[in-house]
Amino acid sequence: MADDTEAQLGLLRARASLAAERGDLDAAEGFARQVVDMALQTDYLNQQGNALTGLADVHERAGRYEQAAVFVQQALGRYERKGNLVMIERLRQRGAEPGMPV
Repeated sequence: MADDTEAQLGLLRARASLAAERGDLDAAEGFARQVVDMALQTDYLNQQGNALTGLADVHERAGRYEQAAVFVQQALGRYERKGNLVMIERLRQRGAEPGMPV
């Protein structure tokens, strides 16, 4: 992955996180979707999984649990294809918590 793409993903992730912390969930979702769109242009499954997990986080904050669950499942699929056992376990544990999708 080009350093520029990685830097852009990091910047957009930070913007999404800050917008979510401020309660501006529309802006957070916009930034998170940009991260997903950019990550899906790469062949890096971990980056794709991270981007999808971030988008799921925004949906959870907004109380849109069904949509969040869709993105969590997509992220889980990326991590499984990569063999990222740590993230697979994290997402599965997250799904075991009340109100959390998986």
